[in-house]
Amino acid sequence: MGFPPESVAIVERIAAFSVAVVDTSMTRLDDKSQTEEGVGSATAIRGEERLFLLTARHNVENASVSDLAFMPKPMSASIFGSSQGPIDRFNIVSRLHLPVAEIICCSWEDLAVLPLETSFEEGQEPARHMEFFNWRDGISSPAVGSTIAALGYPVSRNYVVADRRAGNSVEREMAVTKHIMSCEVVPNERGRYVRNFDPDRHFLVDFSHLLDSYEPHGFSGCGWWKKGDDQPAVWTANPIFAGVEIRFARDSRLLLSIRPEIVDKWLKELSF
Repeated sequence: MGFPPESVAIVERIAAFSVAVVDTSMTRLDDKSQTEEGVGSATAIRGEERLFLLTARHNVENASVSDLAFMPKPMSASIFGSSQGPIDRFNIVSRLHLPVAEIICCSWEDLAVLPLETSFEEGQEPARHMEFFNWRDGISSPAVGSTIAALGYPVSRNYVVADRRAGNSVEREMAVTKHIMSCEVVPNERGRYVRNFDPDRHFLVDFSHLLDSYEPHGFSGCGWWKKGDDQPAVWTANPIFAGVEIRFARDSRLLLSIRPEIVDKWLKELSF
């Protein structure tokens, strides 16, 4: 059984685990650019030894630590309208820097981790409302036909918050908005024409029902979440990590995602 995307408690918890990551070294915005380039998503994880951010390699592989900026959850609770959808435009947070110690990229999969300095503690400024998911053994891939959710920052839903003239050009300050998406896991057979799809390492998620609303560019690196299998008698918002989204196969309208078992294998290689 999946969980409803309109569940406020689930949205809040996923939002706390999720953070936008921005490679500021990419092309600057000017009067011809209306989108924020270099935006991806990451998941805050508590490993056995370190706190770190998990993302897609292609989000950070050409950046240095000083190039990276982040946008974690800006407040303790989101603002909801009568439709129960987050009013994202009021949840504005400036890019900020987190104490990333280094960028570690996986050589054999589109994964990267950004370990934080050991002096950083959960609940500490400047990311007071960001939570770290406790990594655990036994995390498994979502079942075909199940519904999973993710939070990302689609660049097609950016908007201008400030214009600033610099010489003959206009530099624009762009704001990104977070979106929660709920999608179905589909059979591996649908991936026969998806480039680089390996069913042993990847699973596929149907995005077709959301294409009229926004493009998935900006979700890359986000974590997928599923309902916990061992809910206590008193229900709690306890989503379980279910994989990492890495690429949109437009022709098939599918999101290529890395299985959590593969993520776990790599983290064990790193002794994280």
